[in-house]
Amino acid sequence: DGCCIVGLDPGPLSPEQLRELCGRFDHVRAGCRWLANPRAEPVELPAELAPVADLLSQWERSGELTREKHWWESTVHLLERAGEAISYRVSTDGIIEYISPQITDYGFPDPREVIGTPYSRFVHPDDFLQLANNFADLKDHPERVISFRVRNTEGETFALRTLSRLVQDPEGNHKLVGLMRDVSREERAVGMLEQANRLGSVLHQTSGVLFGAASMEDLAASVCRIIVEDDQLALAAVLDLDRPGTVMGSWHHRTARDCRDFFPRDFLEFLARIPVTGTVVFQQLDRDASFTQFWPHLGKTQLSGLIMLPLFRPGRRFSGILCVFTEHTGPFEPGTIRLLEELGLFLTHGILAIFDRTEMERTHEALAISEERYRHILDNVQDVIYSFNSDSVLTFVGGNVRELFGVEADQLIGQHFVAMAQLFPDLDPGFFEKYQRMFDEATAGLRPSIEYEIPVSTGGYERVLEVHERIHYGDTGDLLGSTGVMRDISERRRAIKQLERSEAKYHALFELSADAVFIETIDGDILECNEAAVRMYGFSREELLRLSAHNLVTEKTIESFPRLVEQQMATGGFFIEAEGRRRDGTIFPTEVAARVFEFEERPLLVVSVRDMTDRRRREQDRMIVEKRLRQGQRVESLSMLASKLAHDFNNLLVGILGNASLGLMDVAEADPIRLNLQEIERAAEEAAGLSRQLLAYAGGWKPRLVPVDLSEVISGQAELFSATLPERIRMIYRLEASLRPVMADPEQCTALVSHLCSNSLDAIGERSGMITVSLYGCEALSENPQFVLMPESACDRGPFACLEIADSGKGMDAAVLEKIFDPYFSTKANAAGMGLVAVIGIVRSHNAVLQVSSLPGQGTVFRIFFPYCEPDKVPVPVEPLSEPRHPGGAAPRVLIIDDDLWVRNVVSRTLNQAGYECLKASDGPKGLEAARALLSELSLVVLDLHLPGLSGQEVFLQLRRMRPDLPVLISSGWSESLEPFWDPEVTPPADYLPKPYRPQQLLEYVSRILGPPRGDEPST
Repeated sequence: DGCCIVGLDPGPLSPEQLRELCGRFDHVRAGCRWLANPRAEPVELPAELAPVADLLSQWERSGELTREKHWWESTVHLLERAGEAISYRVSTDGIIEYISPQITDYGFPDPREVIGTPYSRFVHPDDFLQLANNFADLKDHPERVISFRVRNTEGETFALRTLSRLVQDPEGNHKLVGLMRDVSREERAVGMLEQANRLGSVLHQTSGVLFGAASMEDLAASVCRIIVEDDQLALAAVLDLDRPGTVMGSWHHRTARDCRDFFPRDFLEFLARIPVTGTVVFQQLDRDASFTQFWPHLGKTQLSGLIMLPLFRPGRRFSGILCVFTEHTGPFEPGTIRLLEELGLFLTHGILAIFDRTEMERTHEALAISEERYRHILDNVQDVIYSFNSDSVLTFVGGNVRELFGVEADQLIGQHFVAMAQLFPDLDPGFFEKYQRMFDEATAGLRPSIEYEIPVSTGGYERVLEVHERIHYGDTGDLLGSTGVMRDISERRRAIKQLERSEAKYHALFELSADAVFIETIDGDILECNEAAVRMYGFSREELLRLSAHNLVTEKTIESFPRLVEQQMATGGFFIEAEGRRRDGTIFPTEVAARVFEFEERPLLVVSVRDMTDRRRREQDRMIVEKRLRQGQRVESLSMLASKLAHDFNNLLVGILGNASLGLMDVAEADPIRLNLQEIERAAEEAAGLSRQLLAYAGGWKPRLVPVDLSEVISGQAELFSATLPERIRMIYRLEASLRPVMADPEQCTALVSHLCSNSLDAIGERSGMITVSLYGCEALSENPQFVLMPESACDRGPFACLEIADSGKGMDAAVLEKIFDPYFSTKANAAGMGLVAVIGIVRSHNAVLQVSSLPGQGTVFRIFFPYCEPDKVPVPVEPLSEPRHPGGAAPRVLIIDDDLWVRNVVSRTLNQAGYECLKASDGPKGLEAARALLSELSLVVLDLHLPGLSGQEVFLQLRRMRPDLPVLISSGWSESLEPFWDPEVTPPADYLPKPYRPQQLLEYVSRILGPPRGDEPST
């Protein structure tokens, strides 16, 4: 319904393409003349051309132009030429992406400061929800006319009307674009126009003036707006304008081309300067050069004077010119000019009001529809929205009222703010005082809004409401009231509490963890740590937070960091063993586990560090124990083998020695066979010595333990030890005096020192060297020896008397050290390899602990730890029973129980020749059966201690139960002690005869127990 002069940048379109495109529109509207194309010659378009808004809409929907890169820039060129209108573009999430410079005319910041901020920042709080809903409706409607209020940074409020459209950019993103105009004074404009009309009528009737107004665009009068009061005014006929149809006149549009023919060019340029020069007065139009061309038309009238006043909108924005023609030839009075300026202000608002009236009516219709939709939306929201007037009376409430308060919204309208406290019985008594304080702060500008929380109970369900309330003022600063939103945050509160409990739990785990826990960046900077980290590394928490992970590890670990960073980014974490560094520089082993997690869109590491010092120590202790166990098992297995060999060997030697001795008894001195028998006897004796060594290694050689002062024993033999050494060997004794006694066999202790010194001498070889014999007290065993022998009955806790033999020999490696105590093992040529075997036997028999430390080229140290003597536990040796001699008469009967045939035969032959009657049994059950048959007639039982099946000790106990006074002679190739039979409730054996033995030794033991047979001494 009007003329459109448009500056358009169509991008790559040619004039022909543009003409073809515009020709497609079937939506027609009269009054459009032509379209100017800045990049080409003016294109004449048909009259059936849609207005600019429809044109943009059609172009936006056409796929061809939408794909052009400069579609928005082209639109901007158009919108920035829209005169007073404010053009904008807003994203679908409410962020302002563009706004035209006209925004500054209304007291808003520079567009560069506005762009990038949410539009809700400037919208009046009462209109925000309605505006947001209207914007949302653009998804279903091609365009919307929306009226709303905005508030600038100085607190001024303006009413704006916008035509908005939803468009789509080449990337497929939806945008809101449109134009806004200021309609703040439209409601007051009608009254002002009426005043201006009445004032104009009075002036016309009294002075014959005629009023006109012109709006300027690009140095040309694009529109002539004439307001007339009297139908008889000649000016309308002179200017060839239509007669006004109403008192206020009609709008009459003329293009710049029309105006250019009507007014001279220099006059138009003069008009363009009026906004700067201000009011201009022409006293005599017929004599003014500016009106020479125009005067022929005016000369037909009686007009002779003209006043031109610039018209401004708010913000000093130039709007047009008020022209006042008069027939008066004299000068204008200042009061008249002032009155005309006031009239110009009324006319400015009136012109805008008339121009916007039709659109305002459409806006009211749309507003009614929007309000109905808004009410429907409000009834379905979960919040409660309310409004109080300046008297604190509730004027509006909507939303989820029934569910939250249990009443209808209509029941609350009209109630005072304080009276509504009945809805909140659990309200804090000091709430109103607190609210008044917040209200005063808001009215004083100290806070933008009021926020608080109130409890509410509905249907037995406890809730917490969060309230946001804003205070509103009028243009004059008067209090209008307040609006607010209540939101049920009960679930959020419960979620927050649950989150707080969860955070507290994880914080407790974080702080109570025995491991050091760090929160670090990917580069290793420490952001947080727990108390265990402070204890582990020796730094304070503040110091740790200034450090990096690189400061807590060794250089060796730092070298692996690049690989770890690559691994953790690929797999989300890592697990390594690293060397940690404490504040004092101590290096300690650690296990480090790390995991990547996201925090505020930033990758961080949670790192757990475990101090492995104690575990490593335990592992070392375990390895030592395992090593000792392996060594002990090795020695134990060899001991069992040695004991078995010694036992079987001793049984054979009994047969060899016995038969050789019996043979010598039957052979004359001159018989050559006697020499052979003597050689057999000597060889058997040497074999018996070897058997004793095997028994000693196996622990079968039972020492006679007595309280011994080791210092005296070693000192007494020191001269003898030194005398046997060559001069190149230096012997040193370091014996601590006044040590407590130990339970030991002095002879075996002497043999122990002798064997170890001999071994040291062999280790030194032909070189000069030194052997040191030390004796001292200690509270604990030495740490980390290479070899340890600890019998099961030995104690690993002190105090001890330690015998130490150290030499400066060649030392041993681990492989040799593992075998030095094996029977027949020796690193020396032609050596028997049995010296250290005897040492093992002595140590085991004394319940001592043996440690060996040696390294190649650094000599060897033997340490034997003897437990101190406890007098109350010293065993008292049991003397053999002194049996009375067998009375004269029948030969004494002797029962021989032994599993070895050679032994049974030698013993029976020896005793038979001596006049004893012998019975033989090959195992325990047979022996017990024979004993029961002849129990009262038996004089003696010769019992082997190690029998198959029923052991010798069990046979002995059953014999004691049969006949407690029956003498028993124990014989064995395993043990050389009656210690297993030391039982205060059982009568001990008569004596013990170790194997191998000669017939003469057997007869000596039997004669000592029974006496000679038939009253005669046996022949030897």
